[in-house]
Amino acid sequence: MGSKMHTQTLPLIYSNNQYVYTKYNKINNLLLNKYIISKHIGIVIEVTNYKIIILDNKNRFINYYLCPYTINDYNSYIYYKPIVWKGGKITIGKILATPSDINNFEFTLGINNIINYSFYYGYEHEDSIILNKKLVFNNTLTFLFFNINEVNLYNIDNIYIDILCIYNTFLYKILYSAYTKLIKNKHIFSKKIFFKKKRGKKQKLFFKYTYIYNIKTSLDRLIKYEYLFNNSLNKLFLNKFIYLNLKLFLVNINNINIGDKLCGRHGNKGTIAKIIDFIDTPYTSKDFYPYIITSPIGALSRMNIGQFLEGFCGNLGYNNNIRFKAPIELINSNIYIKSLYNYFNNIYIDLYSKYLSKKIFRDFKTGYKLKNFTYCVLLYYFKLMHTSKTKFRYKSYNKHIIQQQIFKDVLNSDQKFGEMEIWSLEAYGAAYNIKELSLIKSNYKFLQNSINKSDHIYSKIFKCLLLELKSILINIKFNKYYSTINNFYKININ
Repeated sequence: MGSKMHTQTLPLIYSNNQYVYTKYNKINNLLLNKYIISKHIGIVIEVTNYKIIILDNKNRFINYYLCPYTINDYNSYIYYKPIVWKGGKITIGKILATPSDINNFEFTLGINNIINYSFYYGYEHEDSIILNKKLVFNNTLTFLFFNINEVNLYNIDNIYIDILCIYNTFLYKILYSAYTKLIKNKHIFSKKIFFKKKRGKKQKLFFKYTYIYNIKTSLDRLIKYEYLFNNSLNKLFLNKFIYLNLKLFLVNINNINIGDKLCGRHGNKGTIAKIIDFIDTPYTSKDFYPYIITSPIGALSRMNIGQFLEGFCGNLGYNNNIRFKAPIELINSNIYIKSLYNYFNNIYIDLYSKYLSKKIFRDFKTGYKLKNFTYCVLLYYFKLMHTSKTKFRYKSYNKHIIQQQIFKDVLNSDQKFGEMEIWSLEAYGAAYNIKELSLIKSNYKFLQNSINKSDHIYSKIFKCLLLELKSILINIKFNKYYSTINNFYKININ
């Protein structure tokens, strides 16, 4: 289970090396396939962000291109970083470039996280996670999301292009410049797009990389754009006559949000139920505070003891600035001797009491000691690809009403809630959210079309909830009468 979740991890911008070093992090045959290795002997002539030029001993110029490789399961790209410099000598088998998920020749995708196994006002239901807001401010769990949008201009007017031009002034400038070039080349072009924004004849266009509002996602940053005209498009699109093909290369910086998933190296995963402020976290007498608070019941009920052993070794490595290589043999190592010395020397224990895993935390409201179970460790955590932004897609009927799409209605519908999402909802009141989803106001347009029909007075989401309850052998039947001015209607839901 843990190895399956590691294939779903997202490469973070600020990843670091782990304190507990395992055999899966070192250079092996799997990681060597990701590197760019030299096959010749020579001298480096030029190093750029996309290629490395080497002059070998036979006076030949050899180019090594730093192309991204693709993880086919989840369609993510990781770019290479060159580790050689101009004028350096290269031999056969030397590593020229490493991918961005490898740091100091170690496979790194996560961060070292201080975790407190404790209770926090009922928010830690099952495997739910309470996150410190300091991780959000420091952009510790952020990643970049790249997307390519294509805009095709046909001889028929496109409503999608009209909507984009209304809300995006920069995209309008790009299309207007392409329109002027089409006039010079004597191509026929639809003028309906440019009637909505009048421009002066002497006004100049200033191109800058600005933000573009995307309908499918949130606010994206435009990093590059390309367009093709009619002559080159006839070979690509044989059945459709397209005047212009515009490609927008967009990037979005996604920070951590409520509903995102985090996991460790031992299959311990959970969703974020609440993000608390720095002043609302429990603290010790020496101003020590955790980054994540989670419940210890989920780990003990599954007999997952490996995370506690990793956390104890992570505490020793974090406080003493050392690293451990697993598997650890305590009898034949100095760690066992030091642990015996610490056990018999009470003065040494008092000096290093802050390094113990079982710390005494205080309540942030009253300042009194917490009476519940507390165990603070340092674990290596990953961010999974199941983010809250990808699970919710919204459609707007006008400027004021925004509604979430129901699954099975459209092709790219939202993802159904799983077991982990239900746990995080139960941590902060799922009954209120289910009540809001089951009301008829969640289907506004559906209510407008069928407000006088007796078969459609309940929402589609409520019908989906009834089907989910039937899957666990719970059948709900009810009859309800309501009156209007002239008629009485009866509802039967089976």
